[in-house]
Amino acid sequence: QCLLISRRRQVTNKLMRLRSKTRLNVDNIDAKYTCFKCRLHGVQSVKKFHTPCPFATCRCQSCLLNDERSRINSELSRLLHKENQENRESEHSISECSHSSDSEHSEVKEVPSLSADAKVILDLLNVLAIDPTLFNPYSFDFPALADFFSRPTLLLPEEWLPEWPEIVSLVHEAL
Repeated sequence: QCLLISRRRQVTNKLMRLRSKTRLNVDNIDAKYTCFKCRLHGVQSVKKFHTPCPFATCRCQSCLLNDERSRINSELSRLLHKENQENRESEHSISECSHSSDSEHSEVKEVPSLSADAKVILDLLNVLAIDPTLFNPYSFDFPALADFFSRPTLLLPEEWLPEWPEIVSLVHEAL
C-alpha cells in the first residue's frame, strides 16, 4: 500500500509538470465541467454533449500517466475498502460470538482489472462501436494490436464470452 501511494505521488508529479507546460485559460468553475482527456491535450471542450471524446483511445504520455494514476487510485481504494470490510467483519464476529457461536460472513466480491489483451480489444471495440470515422491511426496502439493477434491464446474476462461472436466480427471488420 505504501508503494502504491509513493507511485501515485510520482505519477501525479509527472502529470503536474506536463500540465504546467500546457495551461489553458479556464475558470475554476468551468474546469469541473470540461473533458479531462481534452484538457490534457490543450483543448477546452465542455463535457455536456461531449460524446465521443476524440482522445478516448489516445496513448500519449499524459494519457498513459493519467490512466496509471486512476488505476493506482482504484487499487488503493479497493485495498482500503477491503481493510475496512475486514475490520467490520472482525468486530461483527466478536460481537456475534458473544451472542451465538454460529456466524456467517459475506465475502467481498473483487472486480478484476482488465488484462492487457482485454484493454487492446476494448480500445479497438470502442473506436469501432462509437464511430469508425473517429479512428485516428496516429494515436492508436498498433504494436499492441499486432502483439495481441500474434499470440496463440488470449486472456479475456469471462463476462465477455456471451459477446464473443460480435467481438470477433468487429475485429475482422477492423482488419
